[in-house]
Amino acid sequence: VLQRGDTWGNASPSRLYEERGAYGLDRLTPKDFSEAYAAVLRSLKPGPAIAAALPHDLEGRVGIHARLTDKISGRVNDFEMTAESWARIEARTMKEVARLVAAGHRFFVCADDIAYRDKLASGLRERGVDVVTAKPQQGPPGFPDLLDFFALSRCAEVVQLTKYSTFSIAAALAGGVPLRNFSRDEDPDGSGNRNDIWDSAFAHV
Repeated sequence: VLQRGDTWGNASPSRLYEERGAYGLDRLTPKDFSEAYAAVLRSLKPGPAIAAALPHDLEGRVGIHARLTDKISGRVNDFEMTAESWARIEARTMKEVARLVAAGHRFFVCADDIAYRDKLASGLRERGVDVVTAKPQQGPPGFPDLLDFFALSRCAEVVQLTKYSTFSIAAALAGGVPLRNFSRDEDPDGSGNRNDIWDSAFAHV
């Protein structure tokens, strides 16, 4: 049980290092923590059912992860956004997606909001873009999420279409691929996001 006791995925290497004494790991350095953290994430592999359901040609694609539902609220901080903030992030991210489209990239798209995912994928396909989404068959609870996670990890890079999401951060780290986010400093109050707490892990990607 982590000393911090969080029920969400914000136990980054730097935060674990701050609490190293609780685990008897006082001799380890920040580099030790970040290297071990990245190594554990890279060791994650899908089970047979997930592996069989993954799209077959993910290598070389740009993965787009849209996270909307639980991140849009009436307040702005380093992990939540208002509807207005979301609109600005979406516009900025889609400008970069348009650049990637013009450069001939192929895409994998996933989202917590399936209707939004399908709308985004359809819009790109109408422009002649090669886009795939995961289409899970019946499976246990969480199966579609694990499928999206490992699909993102197989892409060449991951673009976050949201303010902040540990889901796609972890997928990028598991795949050892770059993560791109376009929300930093877009809010009038300068709240930015908390992606920087993962910099030490990405240093080993």
